[in-house]
Formats: sequence, C-alpha cells, structure tokens
Amino acid sequence: DGIYRMDLDSGNCQMIVPLERIAGFEPTASHRTVKHWVNHLAFNPGGTRFCFLHRFEIPEINHFGTRLFTADTNGTNLRCLWTGQVSHFDWFNNDSILAWILPSRSMTHTNRIKSSGLKILKRYDTLRAVLKKIPLIRSRFIGGRFALFNDGGRSTSIETIGEGILTEDGHCSYSPDRQWILMDLYPDISNHRTLLIYNDKSKTRIDIGKFHSPRKLRGEIRCDLHARWNRNGTQLCIDSAHEGVRQMYILDVTSIVKKLAQ
Repeated sequence: DGIYRMDLDSGNCQMIVPLERIAGFEPTASHRTVKHWVNHLAFNPGGTRFCFLHRFEIPEINHFGTRLFTADTNGTNLRCLWTGQVSHFDWFNNDSILAWILPSRSMTHTNRIKSSGLKILKRYDTLRAVLKKIPLIRSRFIGGRFALFNDGGRSTSIETIGEGILTEDGHCSYSPDRQWILMDLYPDISNHRTLLIYNDKSKTRIDIGKFHSPRKLRGEIRCDLHARWNRNGTQLCIDSAHEGVRQMYILDVTSIVKKLAQ
C-alpha cells in the first residue's frame, strides 16, 4: 500500500510513496509493530508538491500519532514538518501550510498530562469529550494551536496563527485572495457548531453563525459543516443538519469581507 498518482487522461496509476517508506522515515522504536496509514492528501496551489498525514498506532494511550509530510509530485524529496498530533490544514501558498497541532501524544506526553492534574482525560472518554468542547481547557492545558509551517526547503520555521483567538480545532481554508481563514468548529456544550472567518493581518475574528448539530448524528454519521469558499471569495458553502435533515447551504459574505477591507 502507499500513495498513488493517477493520470486522469490516460488512467495510468502508479505508486509514488510506499507506506513502508513513510513508516521507515525516522521511525520510533514501536513503528515496526504497529499499524500505519495515510490521510488527507492535498496539492499545493501550484501543483508542485503535496502534503499528507501519516498516522500510526500508539498502543500505550490507545490512540494514534500523526506526522505532517510533504513531497514532490513524483514522491521524491519527502519532508516531515511536524511529529505529534496534526489535524486540519490548508496550504497558504506553495511553500507554507496552516495546520492545527497538538504536542506529541507519546507516553512522555501522557505522563505530562497526568502530572498537570488531567489524568482523568485519559481514563474517562465521556468527560474527555466534554472537556474538549471548552476552548480554554483545550488550548491552555492540551496545548492546541494553529501553526503556519514553512515547507520551503532548509527552513522549517513555525509561526503561531490566531494565538488567543483561534483556540479550537476546525476545518480551515484560505479565501482565494488569502486574506481570510474560514473555519467551522466542533459542537460546543449546547451542541452548536460555530462558523467563523478570521483575518490574521488585523487579528479580526467574525463569528458568522452557530448551527445546531442533532445529538443523534454522532461518530461516523456526524454532519460537520465542512465550510468552503466559492472561486471569488464572496460566498460560503456548508453542510448542516440544523433544520432536521442534511442540507447544503450557501451564505453570502460579500458585505462582511468588503466592510473590513475598507
């Protein structure tokens, strides 16, 4: 298994990055005995490189670790930008990637959580799910944040984005002009999902709305907002079940974007 590239004109498909190569890239001691898989492949805007998430089991904490990788379109020049926990991401330009990251969830980090009085997070899944919905706990104690990674070769600099403002994980995407970050958050205590846009230059966050997420839609059948832009950055499209059934909705944000630009 591994990563394949397909030519849409000819239908020719070939493996460009074997999973064995990914698992063997700077491996930990346990990499040989656990399962590995790949998630969320995405080309950069220029189509010159792509990124993906390498995930692997961490039996000690009954969870998985994640590494953020990039590679050339033929699978060469493989780079690991982050090891620990990586979630949603989007390319800012050909050389930079925005991603939600957490500290490493190795056994060392688990012990650090215990010493900080959050041992209960590991033991009780129900309470852990509730605590993760409280932004202050998630950002301050678990250490989550959005970071901008430089994929430009030798430099591996990391810049925190939206510190103290973007304090929760969510599906993130840049507007076509790269002035705004669009995000949808996971359900809060009242089971509402927040939709927001953020301008990093002015440090302005605008919450566009909150959409109720039916409790019966959990796990694999959940309905994330999965917010996305149209081609000119004037409208958003979301998936939502706040009216009782799954629907796709279009929201016009022209007035919001233009007002701040002025």
